[in-house]
Amino acid sequence: MHRFNIATELTEHCIDEGEGGCIGIMVWMKFMAARHLTWNKNYNVKPREISEALERFTNLMEKIYLQQPYKREIVRLTMALVGRGGQGDVGQRIRDEILVIQRNNHCKSGMMEEWHQKLHNNSSADDVIICEVL
Repeated sequence: MHRFNIATELTEHCIDEGEGGCIGIMVWMKFMAARHLTWNKNYNVKPREISEALERFTNLMEKIYLQQPYKREIVRLTMALVGRGGQGDVGQRIRDEILVIQRNNHCKSGMMEEWHQKLHNNSSADDVIICEVL
């Protein structure tokens, strides 16, 4: 949640700054996607709040993509680093489904717990496939 709120604020400031500002945001997002930057240690975030922050960021990126065609490649590269997200209660529903899988299969620790925490913050297309298999 924090990283998307910060990314939105920074992006709003660099909309009219040319490509350099957007490239900086993209590099920053790359470091976060690679888990080199941590924003939420010892902090509980509601999936709904993550979904809202992600939607706000993606809406801004969509606006830039449509209004500034020369930045489209940078926007595309940045959006490749952002999880799937969703509207409304999608984040909470994902979390609830993972908890059901953990409970039904008696796997509430180790890799499953780490994956569960990852899904809170940055789900990817691969996670959806894994979840369907489970």
